[in-house]
Amino acid sequence: MVHQLIDDFTLFYFKFMQTNKLNDNRADKVINLCEMQFSHMAYPISLEQDYQLRHKEAQFIEASHTRCATNIIMITPHGVDHHSYWQHIQQEVTMDDLFT
Repeated sequence: MVHQLIDDFTLFYFKFMQTNKLNDNRADKVINLCEMQFSHMAYPISLEQDYQLRHKEAQFIEASHTRCATNIIMITPHGVDHHSYWQHIQQEVTMDDLFT
C-alpha cells in the first residue's frame, strides 16, 4: 500500500505494511524521500525550504518509527542549484535522467 503525505510544497511517498511498520526489504536499510519541484533553470533551495525539507524528513521518521537511514532526493527538470543550502540533498533526478 502506498500512502501520500501532501503539503503545500511537496509530495512524499512511502510504503507501510498493514501494521504501519515500514517494510524494510532493502538490504542497505535506506529510505528515499522524493521532493518534486519545477523550475526553468537549476532549482535554487532557499534557507526556508532547506528547513522545510529537514522538517518533513523528521516528521516522516517520527510518523513511521523507522530506524532506517533517509535520503532526500530532488526531482527537478534541470537539477538543483549548488549553493549554500543544497547540502542536505543526497541525490538529484533531472528530466534527462527520466527521458534518456
